[in-house]
Formats: sequence, C-alpha cells, structure tokens
Amino acid sequence: MALEWIDAHEIGLNLAAAHPGVDPSSVPSPRLREWVTELDLFFDPDPNGGGEEQLRAIVEEWAAAARAARVPVPEDTDGGVPRQTPPATP
Repeated sequence: MALEWIDAHEIGLNLAAAHPGVDPSSVPSPRLREWVTELDLFFDPDPNGGGEEQLRAIVEEWAAAARAARVPVPEDTDGGVPRQTPPATP
C-alpha cells in the first residue's frame, strides 16, 4: 500500500519507527517533508503536496506513536499479560 499525504496515521507510525527518539515537534517543516518523501512506502503524485494541515496531522500522529512506544511495561507483567503467582503452600 502506497502512502500519500492524507495517510497521516500510517506516516506517523513509519516516522516513529524510522526516527526513534526524535521529538516530532522539533522537526522543521522542510525536514519533515523530506523525511516523509524518503519513506519506502510513500508515493504521492505530488511529493510537494503536503500542506501545513497535513504536516500538523503527521506530527500529531508521530507524537502519539512515539508516546505509545515509550509506555513502560509494569514489572509484574510479561509483555502486558499479568503473571500468575502460584498460591502459597502451607
């Protein structure tokens, strides 16, 4: 599936994977356009078509994906599945 400028959610996920640790709000618009058009899945007939509204939506989706990737798993769980503690034996 080719990504276009309107695919903010998918583009945000791909940018979060391609640029981990980068604060999306700190990326200037020209660099953001460049990074989007460099994504393997990106293809839009007008690669310069990303307007400010699309770029804002991409940044929001990227930030959400980055936050989700940083959610810590509590120590008493194993990959989000609560560990079963065997009952104490008398």
